[in-house]
Amino acid sequence: MHNGTMEQLFSEMLATQVLIVDELGRGKWSDFTATFFENLIIRRYGEKRITYIGSNLTAKEFVEMFDSAVVRRIQNERFIVIK
Repeated sequence: MHNGTMEQLFSEMLATQVLIVDELGRGKWSDFTATFFENLIIRRYGEKRITYIGSNLTAKEFVEMFDSAVVRRIQNERFIVIK
């Protein structure tokens, strides 16, 4: 559990060499959570960080959940989606 601010959490998640996100898409996200995740993915992509994503979402559900820029980044070789 993280006890700092959301800004500190974001910085730590951005800085880690490999980030593993499990259960992506499980449950309903608030606008804040979706924006936080999208910004994290865009920044990690730009900094060439490796991200593993575990999800049961279909391709259609990914497109419905995230904007097209995030979907394109998730499809890149630095992001591995485990279904």
